[in-house]
Amino acid sequence: IGFAMLASAVFAFFLPPANSSALIGYAAVIAGISLSLRMRAYIRMRIALPPLIAMMIARVLGVVTLMHMDAGLANRVLGAGLLLFALYFWLFGERVRIRPTAWKGFLLGLFAGYLGGLYGLTGPFCAVYFFSALDSGPEYVASMNFAFLPSAFLGLGMHLWYGNITASMLPTCLLSVPAVIFGAALGVRVLRGMDRAQLSRAIYLFMACMGVVLLAI
Repeated sequence: IGFAMLASAVFAFFLPPANSSALIGYAAVIAGISLSLRMRAYIRMRIALPPLIAMMIARVLGVVTLMHMDAGLANRVLGAGLLLFALYFWLFGERVRIRPTAWKGFLLGLFAGYLGGLYGLTGPFCAVYFFSALDSGPEYVASMNFAFLPSAFLGLGMHLWYGNITASMLPTCLLSVPAVIFGAALGVRVLRGMDRAQLSRAIYLFMACMGVVLLAI
């Protein structure tokens, strides 16, 4: 979930929310393909399918909402949301475990898909579900990124339809491909050296930092 949160905060300085979300969605497709292929042995299909289906449904509504939302309000809502998620992980990340039932995965997937449509940021709600449902770091990353992928394709198609990816953005899109693939590979190497407690701290600290940045700009 780190890429989308970092990109959302940085892109907010020089791109409107719609273009930012489109570029993040494009790069998320590249990252999702790369990680799903690299870590395919760790994908837990039973855990991933309910949120995968829900994210595809809700992403459409998220993109439509984005196209009618004030840019400043969008950034403030995102920043506040990230801070709330950081608080959740700080207080309950290790004490609250979610049984990976289909309906819970579907419900959190709806929230994740809607947030993904707004900001290209499906990660926080999905992190709550997958981090609680899976004990292994590689399973968490592989299953979550695989669940992101179909809705990321759908969201990218909608952004192309709305014209949120413009000709002037094409060089940035092309440059993002090797950058995202290299970053994903590097992230997998770092992940293999982290235990569950370290991963938890990394998630909520990153969320908190990005939330503060977005509320400050």
